[in-house]
Amino acid sequence: FKKNYASSMSTPTQKTSSTPSSSKSGASRPTSSSSRGPSSGSSRSGKYASHMKRQASGRSGSKRVNVHKNVHIKQEDPAIWEHFRARTVQGTSIYIGKNTIIGPGVNIIAEKGTITIGDNNIISEGTLIINKNKEELVIGNGNVFECGARIEAAKINDYNVFGAKCHVMSGALIGTGCVICPRVMIIAKKRIRDCMVVFGDNMVHEQPLMKKRNRAYIDQMVKVLRAKFKEIKQKPSSSSASKSGGHSSSSRRGQRGGAHGSLKPGGSSSSKTSASGGPKTVSFGTK
Repeated sequence: FKKNYASSMSTPTQKTSSTPSSSKSGASRPTSSSSRGPSSGSSRSGKYASHMKRQASGRSGSKRVNVHKNVHIKQEDPAIWEHFRARTVQGTSIYIGKNTIIGPGVNIIAEKGTITIGDNNIISEGTLIINKNKEELVIGNGNVFECGARIEAAKINDYNVFGAKCHVMSGALIGTGCVICPRVMIIAKKRIRDCMVVFGDNMVHEQPLMKKRNRAYIDQMVKVLRAKFKEIKQKPSSSSASKSGGHSSSSRRGQRGGAHGSLKPGGSSSSKTSASGGPKTVSFGTK
């Protein structure tokens, strides 16, 4: 009986002793797998974050490449309005001279060749200047480009006026003191001599005094526009102006309310004529 009892008591102890080892071994495996899980997830998240940062830096770099890269302006305080876009490619540049005024929404694109713009030019709103040739596009001094003009010429000399929405096609040569009327198209590789007025369906008329007239007109316009640009730049912000405008409008409303507040519901006012020549009573009602 003692032997049987001892053997029966010994077998549970062996089982109990064996179970903890299995539990320990089983517990060790999950710990190793759990330790692997967070490390792999953190490494993946780190790689994803670095990838997104690279993409963001690449995008920002591409924007910087397309806007105002390789644009050289001689003047320290140029008169350039908002929304001016300049674009260059590898190996091209844009040079802008002194006292050149660039309006809002102007696009200057050096697609295949360099663009050089001289001094005292006025480039109005919505003008497009693009060079689609490998040769340099040279624009002289004192030229006026009115709103919506499209310029693809090979060379432009001095003191010319380009009307609104005119189109100078690729390879055209423009002389000195010319006037290209609005909506006129200068065909490709055409040469316009000095002091010519182009109008209608490429009709040409010569005006020998046009160079002097254009020069006097453009020099005066440059002075006026530069002074106006500095005046606008030195003005206070719009928020302060709106506040002052709000106070003045409220005071005016109060004065008007005081004037109309004396009216009685019968249609006649109760104010009497003052000795200092004030307003007389006015009846707004009908009998």
